[in-house]
Amino acid sequence: MKKSIAAASVITLLFSFSASAKPGQAEMEAAALMAFNAAEMCHNQHGLYLSAAEAHRNGHTDQKIKDVSGASPGSAAEAAINRALSDANTGSNTSDQMYDQCMKKSRDEVYRLIEGGKAA
Repeated sequence: MKKSIAAASVITLLFSFSASAKPGQAEMEAAALMAFNAAEMCHNQHGLYLSAAEAHRNGHTDQKIKDVSGASPGSAAEAAINRALSDANTGSNTSDQMYDQCMKKSRDEVYRLIEGGKAA
């Protein structure tokens, strides 16, 4: 539910910026697009986390899960999978915390773009 609300908020933000775009508001349009893409990325990372945790619960080895993921070394996808496997091995679940951290970082980047006129 929280993720649906976040996605709806981002779409509303995107629409409001694009509907009222005036010359000189390129930063606002870029921020809206960046917010939409960031929300999608965070949602995808959350899905990877949940899929990796489920595969672990179904008895697949950590290495097999990593191998079939196709995640690039050092990528956010790899980090989400590693976090899921680490959590699964300790019996914890930090998927919502990971999602919230991702969205906070994304919001901070969008605000920086709006206020500074450039992406960090």
